Amino acid sequence: MVASDLSHTEASFAGLRLTATQFFELGETRQRYELINGVTVLAPSPQPRHKLVLDELQFQLGTARRRGVSIRVLPDSDVRFSESEVYCPDVSVYLASRLPTIPMRLEIAPDLVIEILSPSSRSMDLVTKRDDYMRFGVREYWIVDIAARCVMAWELAADGAINSHEIKHGSLASSAVGGLVLDVDAVMAVCERA
Repeated sequence: MVASDLSHTEASFAGLRLTATQFFELGETRQRYELINGVTVLAPSPQPRHKLVLDELQFQLGTARRRGVSIRVLPDSDVRFSESEVYCPDVSVYLASRLPTIPMRLEIAPDLVIEILSPSSRSMDLVTKRDDYMRFGVREYWIVDIAARCVMAWELAADGAINSHEIKHGSLASSAVGGLVLDVDAVMAVCERA
């Protein structure tokens, strides 16, 4: 099956078995889809508090970039990890040296992925995506858990080990992106207000 064989009603895209190439042939859609194990999955729209936390993360990442941290920040952009996995992280962060120009499609693993945990995606984000991100070479993965008021972080060590920790207060310095420090207190303040 090729994408051109599909009717253009987006409701028909969920559950389709596609390759990454076919997935990208769907083009831009109104809905947020991901390709997981070769199956097109519809992700629910984020709740307003999810968006408020995303705004704070983007503000902090933009501030870091203006302070001289050489990064490219791409929110809600599809990343092709394999022929059967295309994820759309809340935020993908690349060292600018690894992504000197913005390509039509992201096909290299980000240095840092940030997801905001939603009740409907909890097991997907905490298990499936975490394992896949590490397997495909994402050097660091942060999850903001609004309900638990914390940031969970996993980092891929040089020896292949995965180190993890949880932060409720203070700051979180990225191990993958030198000079990038997340103000966890500011993120948690947004969670409190949301």
